[in-house]
Amino acid sequence: MFCHWLVAEKNYRFRDVCYYKIAPGADARNWEACREGGFISMGWDEMGDLSGQPRKEFCKLRDELVVAQ
Repeated sequence: MFCHWLVAEKNYRFRDVCYYKIAPGADARNWEACREGGFISMGWDEMGDLSGQPRKEFCKLRDELVVAQ
């Protein structure tokens, strides 16, 4: 009800926000490694190590991989 009131009655406009769901592998098969190591990864095989990679290069590779799927 609150969300309806906020949007329909008060004409509140939420910012455009993008969310990503990141899971530790199919059926959470990498959960223990991620939890113990304090990390999460995505598309490791396709993207490789991203540490130190400039954001522009990351975005280019990400976009190429998203389109390919």
